[in-house]
Amino acid sequence: DMAMQMMSTEKFVELHMGCPAEGCPNVRNSTTAESKWYSSKCRGVISISQLGNLCCEHHQNGETCVYGRMCTFRFDCGLRGASSPHNDELSPYRSSDRASFSHALGFGIAFRYMTQTDLEWATRLLKAITEQYGTQ
Repeated sequence: DMAMQMMSTEKFVELHMGCPAEGCPNVRNSTTAESKWYSSKCRGVISISQLGNLCCEHHQNGETCVYGRMCTFRFDCGLRGASSPHNDELSPYRSSDRASFSHALGFGIAFRYMTQTDLEWATRLLKAITEQYGTQ
């Protein structure tokens, strides 16, 4: 399967960031336990690769819950209220634009100790984000 072949060349790390949904004030919530993201299908922890692909921990074990380009994903951090874009209870999941995703991810990356390998991984991810949102 093509997805499994691609995954074998990718390095996935758990996705820790604030909410990347456009307009969500929860964007800076990247240093707490709540900054992990979970699949709405199986509740598995979501990881991101240097190529900008997201997958759940179960997919990494050969199951097929979630895998794909992060620009196609929609997010719900659970925040509700007047300033939240997630107030539609029937469909609280919101897409992210390049600026919102990069901003939220930047807070998550800023608080991690980065080796040279980590910096190269993060640089490749930022390029992938730009490429994905440029080709939506």
